[in-house]
Amino acid sequence: MPTTSPLVTLDEVKCHLPIRKGNVDFDDRLRSLILLATTQIEQATKRNFTEQEFFATFSARSNTRRVLDLIGDDRATMQALSDDFHTGGTSTVTRTTTLTLPSFPVDEAQTFEVIYDPFGAFSGNRTFVVINANSYTLDADKGILYLRFPTSRGRRRLRVQFTGGFPATGDAGFETLVTAPDDIKLACTFQTIYLFKKMDRENLGSKENKKAGGTNVKFAGASGFMKGSGLTPEASSLLTAYKALLKGSS
Repeated sequence: MPTTSPLVTLDEVKCHLPIRKGNVDFDDRLRSLILLATTQIEQATKRNFTEQEFFATFSARSNTRRVLDLIGDDRATMQALSDDFHTGGTSTVTRTTTLTLPSFPVDEAQTFEVIYDPFGAFSGNRTFVVINANSYTLDADKGILYLRFPTSRGRRRLRVQFTGGFPATGDAGFETLVTAPDDIKLACTFQTIYLFKKMDRENLGSKENKKAGGTNVKFAGASGFMKGSGLTPEASSLLTAYKALLKGSS
């Protein structure tokens, strides 16, 4: 499982709350809520912001005029197909595949490898090929990969190995991602404040639907991929640009 580090510090949150300077009574609670808010944001965007190595798998779709024979094509055939493609051969790709990696920015100084395997095995004697760098374009800052390589449709047929995310620094035991984008950090601050104030129903500021066994909170204005995420509309609006277009799993 990927490591999750808090997106904001205690001070970044406490300055927005009616807590007197020097009061540490709520510090432990706020640390837990900051980490919870960070986790909610990562689950909503399907991206992890802590610097680490990832092995992300993606589904593939048919994007070539040549129909790949999943039974007859061996590894040598796949490699020949790869060589033929990126040297201007006849295996013309009809469209570019866009993959949103599960973290950003990508550290281009570390290993970056894209593998295609029509069987989804990535090991043993199965058919797989390491895709030549000429067959893709990487937007390292946004963590988006534009792939121009012939693939057939199927689940878990592409794997990307890379290092990405923001370094965690600060106090031991509560290292935060101080270099994360300001809008992501602000979203985390909004969400943490909401979670803190949620303990006082008068400060909730949301619509509530009472159900057996508890209260289901729904926000007016939360829409699209943020529905059901538990994020406030303010946090949701700040995170829309970071939503993963295609889901990868580590």
